[in-house]
Amino acid sequence: KIETNDLDEFTNILWNALNEDNKVSLFTRFINIKTGETNSRIVNKNK
Repeated sequence: KIETNDLDEFTNILWNALNEDNKVSLFTRFINIKTGETNSRIVNKNK
C-alpha cells in the first residue's frame, strides 16, 4: 500500500519499483472524486 497524496512522489515510488530490464514508460493519474479534477504524469525511460 502506498500512502501519499503527492502525485510526483507516487509516480517515483512506482517507477523505482519496476524491474529495470522491463521499464519503458509509466502513466499515473490522480482523480479528485468530488470535483472530477485530474492530474497526470508520464515517465519515459529514454528521457
